[in-house]
Amino acid sequence: MFLFDCHTHGTKNLSHSIFNAELNNNPIGWFSAGQHPWNTFIRVDEKKIHQLLSHPKCLAIGEIGLDRLKGANLEIQIQQFVQQLKINQEFKLPVLIHEVKTLEEIIQIKRDFPSQSWILHGFQKNKNLEKVLFHDFYLSIGASILKKKELFQSIAQIPIERLLIESDMDEHLLFEIYSTVARSRNVELLTLLEQIEKNFKRIFSKWQIG
Repeated sequence: MFLFDCHTHGTKNLSHSIFNAELNNNPIGWFSAGQHPWNTFIRVDEKKIHQLLSHPKCLAIGEIGLDRLKGANLEIQIQQFVQQLKINQEFKLPVLIHEVKTLEEIIQIKRDFPSQSWILHGFQKNKNLEKVLFHDFYLSIGASILKKKELFQSIAQIPIERLLIESDMDEHLLFEIYSTVARSRNVELLTLLEQIEKNFKRIFSKWQIG
């Protein structure tokens, strides 16, 4: 069994992970592409995004989203976020969402793009769990589960078919993240591996082994 990783900045496991390429002209492996909200001081290059999303190894758009603490002012961030989502209407790729203190705005925008699957990357806010599940987000769990007791305790509330796992900036911790998620749900590691693989293949439907 493989450790599927839906969002990483590392290059160790390129055949079963989604590398965060941002707007790199030469992405590696299976990748996601998009303009991060921290980079919203720069205009969105629609031609480049279109080119990257049409690449056969691009599995998702992102990470894109909104951040109230960093980046351009929120009005500009919303404009660029929606701009990229509109480009993705042609491709209907899953959307890897970066969200910091902007959940209400993101939920409002999500209603206008019902054909796209939205994944909250690095989910760690227990207080938002009921709300994001109600609004049909997928949740990607990363290294925060190793440090946050309350997140560990709430993982079992996430429907297993809505769950993904990521390493983000902590590629070396991926196995530990998987093991901790398995313990939090009181399931065997192999059972979790099989389910995450099913979820990954269903959500990122362009993926093929190799």
